Amino acid sequence: GLLLKAAEDLALDLKSSYLVGDSLSDVEAGRYVGCTTIMVRNDKKAGSVRNLLRDKTRPDYIVSDLSAAVDLILKLDSAER
Repeated sequence: GLLLKAAEDLALDLKSSYLVGDSLSDVEAGRYVGCTTIMVRNDKKAGSVRNLLRDKTRPDYIVSDLSAAVDLILKLDSAER
């Protein structure tokens, strides 16, 4: 609900947006609204990454940290141009 509300209020195109998170619920939310999903590995939530291997809701990308997520987004955006 909150992502859809933000998209409506701010006129965001979620299909061309990225959702970066560190949990399976973040990935599920991003998938639900059509975002490209990037999961940041979190040692405290290591089980989440293992669960992704068995779950239907997989992120589009998994990165080691937030800096790597930023680098990936910049790379993906430059490839689209």
